[in-house]
Amino acid sequence: MPNNQPYTCYGKITISLTPKPGYSRLQITPLLCIPVNLNNYNKRMENIMILLLFLILPVSTIFLCMVKDNNRTRKNFLNFILIANTLVFMFPIAYAFFATSSGGNMWDENGPGVMLWLYMLILPLCGIIQFILLLLKIVFYQFGKPRAIKN
Repeated sequence: MPNNQPYTCYGKITISLTPKPGYSRLQITPLLCIPVNLNNYNKRMENIMILLLFLILPVSTIFLCMVKDNNRTRKNFLNFILIANTLVFMFPIAYAFFATSSGGNMWDENGPGVMLWLYMLILPLCGIIQFILLLLKIVFYQFGKPRAIKN
């Protein structure tokens, strides 16, 4: 194995009670070593973090729409705002995807990819609105619970 490239090794650990000359008591025997390209690993983790950042809002909308509320009008109104917030959040990426011609690049800033710059404004605004709606859903859920009657 070259020393200049990192490896992930899967193997077994052997503990010898009577070590052989030249060996220590603890011996690690690699069975399978796979080269690890750290640049690809870091890029994958960066892509996963971006994906999680963009999925938090739509997935949280789905769960928040299921929160119980005794006031049906208030629940419908908050759910409408949640869905509208998610649609506004998803608009730039959907526009860039659907407006790209076949064989084109949706990330191209000279084409429909220029809409992705709206996320500089939309991401914080939609995040703040989502957080406020989360707090309202929690508060209204707590007020909608039946209370014990004190004597």
